[in-house]
Amino acid sequence: MGQLLVNEALPEEYRDYTVPFTKKRAKEVAEKMAAKGDGAQYRDTQLKLHQVGSLALRTSGRPSSLSIYDLRVPPRTKRLHQAIRSHVFDIAADKTLTQAQKETKIVDFVGKNSEKLQKTLMDELVEIGNPLGTIAMSGARGSPGDITSIILGDMLVTDHRGATVPVPMITGFAAGVSPAEYWAGSYGARKGGVATKLATQETGAFGKQLQQVAHRIVVTESDCGTTSGMQTKANDRDNVGSVLAVAFEDYPAGTILTPDVMSAIGNKDVLVRSVLTCNADGTCSKCAGIRERGKLPEIGENIGIPAAQSVSERVTQAALRVKHTGGRKERGKDVSGFTQFSQLIEFPQRFLNRASVSNVDGYVEAIEKAPQGGMYVTIGGQSHYVSPDTEITVKKGDVVEAGDVISDGIPNPRDVVKHKGIGEGRRKFVEIFMNTFDRAGFSANRRNLEVIAKGLVNHVTITDPSDTYGLPGDIVEYSTYSKGYTPRDGSSDMGVKMAKGRYLEAPAMHYSIGTRVTPSVIDTLSKNKVQSILTHEDPPPFEPEVIRALDNLSHAPDWQVRMGGSYLKRGLVGAVRQGLGSEVKSTSFIPGLIRGKGFGEELAETGRY
Repeated sequence: MGQLLVNEALPEEYRDYTVPFTKKRAKEVAEKMAAKGDGAQYRDTQLKLHQVGSLALRTSGRPSSLSIYDLRVPPRTKRLHQAIRSHVFDIAADKTLTQAQKETKIVDFVGKNSEKLQKTLMDELVEIGNPLGTIAMSGARGSPGDITSIILGDMLVTDHRGATVPVPMITGFAAGVSPAEYWAGSYGARKGGVATKLATQETGAFGKQLQQVAHRIVVTESDCGTTSGMQTKANDRDNVGSVLAVAFEDYPAGTILTPDVMSAIGNKDVLVRSVLTCNADGTCSKCAGIRERGKLPEIGENIGIPAAQSVSERVTQAALRVKHTGGRKERGKDVSGFTQFSQLIEFPQRFLNRASVSNVDGYVEAIEKAPQGGMYVTIGGQSHYVSPDTEITVKKGDVVEAGDVISDGIPNPRDVVKHKGIGEGRRKFVEIFMNTFDRAGFSANRRNLEVIAKGLVNHVTITDPSDTYGLPGDIVEYSTYSKGYTPRDGSSDMGVKMAKGRYLEAPAMHYSIGTRVTPSVIDTLSKNKVQSILTHEDPPPFEPEVIRALDNLSHAPDWQVRMGGSYLKRGLVGAVRQGLGSEVKSTSFIPGLIRGKGFGEELAETGRY
């Protein structure tokens, strides 16, 4: 009956009787109607859905009301829960283990089983019509994690530093926790209270760092003419407004992806224009695509600042959410709020929930337990340690490449860029950021994150003494370095499949100069019909580098731009040593503001302040 009522309220083209009308489904339908531009249909549909909800709330009774009996652990879940509790007590009573070994084993065991326990609980609650389960699974209020905490317990919690507390909370709040469990959970609870006060200022600083990184992404021309782009699924909702880089079936290059075009193409790979593959200084209108104003941006429009503001706003919401979790930890996830995002632009040594990354190419030769907990994965003769907080995602015999992730968790972008290069590193950065948002229960626009990635993942360290751009050890911006890069003697234009093991001397798709041509690179280029690439047998005269956002402008090629960042003394002294100059008319507004004359007069013609 609920399906009938809801679908009757929807226009015919949006009706689907096979899936529940959850919060996620409601959002998808609303976005499609909004993108279609029929304001009257959108308004009328939202009113009808509201009326259906009001009717159900007034008349259904049971699904929207709770009783004390709804807090009981259902039978199937109870058996699994008791088995987990018994095993935890057995580990704690094992006299052959040291205290540290007990804590490691308990954390590892509970972590591995908490997700299974939560799924069993939610499935059973929905089966028996428990309103708590129904409300959470619909997305109306709360989450599966919240319901699990109430009925079964938080399982594992983190302290104020984000580290896992080795005392599991295996009793639900409805039943009443023990003093030890209460004490263990108090760290995260206090963190939630403090985070509510600090989240605004921390995320405000975070947003300023993103703006420093992205503020030079200004539209400087209408069309750079590139045929390169990012490979993505056509029906990815973030593609609305993107421009096809190459023709696909009946759609020529330059076609703007509307909801109708995306629906017609479906779940197929297409190549779309992106700021990451744009040849312009800053970006061009076609690579930027249609944005929030509903049209292609004009020359002079700064798309970097709005992108930074959009991302930081979502991070603020995620940071404030920590007050609702009470420090609860989920396997492979960090729901502690702000830290999980800040580390993606700061790259600290102590990277929470860090995923393990292979340092070499080769086969997975062995997977063995580590004495201290966790696992050792041997790849190409080299041993890689995987933390007990994460789960291995490869198996013996798998083929991996340097930079590939071999466990769950959050990859440190610096680990990926080191092996994959600037271009693939940017793409992975966007993927990692989006996955982190997803784990926190939020979403972010891929195209905004691409703008951030272009400004942040944008440095190389000079390694060749003969390089005319700088001295060995100098860190320079890749976007500036690549514009003056001349292919080396000995470079060869060859078929993609013949170039395995060589290094790109010119960009190909999103892959940057210096990228090592591996089987995965060959596969991606071949799928997108790239026939030949310019390569060299020797590594490039530089190494890809990732500089944290706070240091970003300290390495700008313009000494006045450096004055808009942090660590001014270091940045300006370095500019003097390198003999850097400054352009008053720049994609950065900083030199123009410093000069204070003629600011923005040529912006609409040149894209420079």
